Amino acid sequence: MSRLLRVGLRCFGNNPYRYMPQLEERLAQAAEREDGAFRALVRVQRKGTASEWTSALRGAGYRATYQWVEDRERFIIYVRPPDEEG
Repeated sequence: MSRLLRVGLRCFGNNPYRYMPQLEERLAQAAEREDGAFRALVRVQRKGTASEWTSALRGAGYRATYQWVEDRERFIIYVRPPDEEG
């Protein structure tokens, strides 16, 4: 099982591409620090569109899935590096 990391980036709204440079930088830093596989947790608030976010990450080569938070105003994205299996 891979370790779950918080990347410390709080994202808002429906424009994932605005955050991609920061997110990719933080994922690269996490990959350097971690010994082995990891997953990153990204919280998106203020009615972001989960499918837009996961599509943007997949387009950048990452594996991404999402889970809605109970209030349906926020969701969490789990990101895995492209070379991780499982």
